[in-house]
Amino acid sequence: MSEFVLKPLGELVRSREPGCGLPGEVFSRQDVFETDIDIFFHKHWIMVGVTADVPEPGDVSVVDIGKASVIIVRDDDENIRAYRNVCRHRGARLKEAGKSTVGMLVCPYHQWTYDLDGSLRHAKHMGKDFDATCRNLRPVHLKVVGTHVFVCFADEPPADIATLEETMSPRFAPYELQNTKIAFESEIIEDGNWKLVMENNRECYHCEAGHPELTMSFIPESTSSSADGMDEEGRKALDAYNRLNADTQANWESEGWLCTAVEELSGDVATHFRTERLMIGGHGESQTIDTKVACQKLLGNLIALVFISIALVQIEQQRAVIRPVKVGTLEGRQQ
Repeated sequence: MSEFVLKPLGELVRSREPGCGLPGEVFSRQDVFETDIDIFFHKHWIMVGVTADVPEPGDVSVVDIGKASVIIVRDDDENIRAYRNVCRHRGARLKEAGKSTVGMLVCPYHQWTYDLDGSLRHAKHMGKDFDATCRNLRPVHLKVVGTHVFVCFADEPPADIATLEETMSPRFAPYELQNTKIAFESEIIEDGNWKLVMENNRECYHCEAGHPELTMSFIPESTSSSADGMDEEGRKALDAYNRLNADTQANWESEGWLCTAVEELSGDVATHFRTERLMIGGHGESQTIDTKVACQKLLGNLIALVFISIALVQIEQQRAVIRPVKVGTLEGRQQ
């Protein structure tokens, strides 16, 4: 009777054939999954929410990541802080996953009590020699980019989060996301392998059939489809899109909008991300089902830009100069 020998993870990954998916064992083996949790979720930066999750001092958001748990809290000085969700006494969890509002963080087991800055304020019956300063909550590395809250459990988190911050901060700035509120919230639990979920999220090969309502606002040629095998009509449409996209991006850049695609996905990159400003199909106003604006109250300083654009249109009309100004596009840039 022959024995089935499991390949080491490195050998398993390197065995992938170019142009093909990963071997099935990468998705099914328990030891691979445990390594995924340890490496990807406990040693890399993970986005756990937005600052609007904790809008006021004392607001708490608890997120479980693998076997770990993190408390996000806004302290009395309006700072966003992150702590391991573990009492320093016997290791009990301080809070269940979800949101709440507290005056202090109190352990449900022995009622050790922590201030919002993580310091231990009360621990009864510990004796006169007890040093409370050695039992503060353990902080978790935290970085807020725009309004997006990232945490990392590693002792030394990947330093290239600085690249993400440098790239995305000026792109987020016009929207003043720190002044937004959460209008609606829902929780979706995917009953499946996390890598398959991420693969499905990062490709749009299935979008036309699976999400027709989503693709209403997409220009088909923007999904990076291969030109190999296209008929003449398809190639003409792709060429026309590429020309229009180049002209539109040049127009955006002349108005001060950062839109060039940035990809940090390969090589020695630990903190992967991709950003790009895309045109919106249909009416080109917003990424809604009918591609029209859903809300007349625009984010940040965009409303001022719309008024400026309207004024420019009026001036040009008075001068009898025909030069289109994309007012609707400005509203669409919320997306």
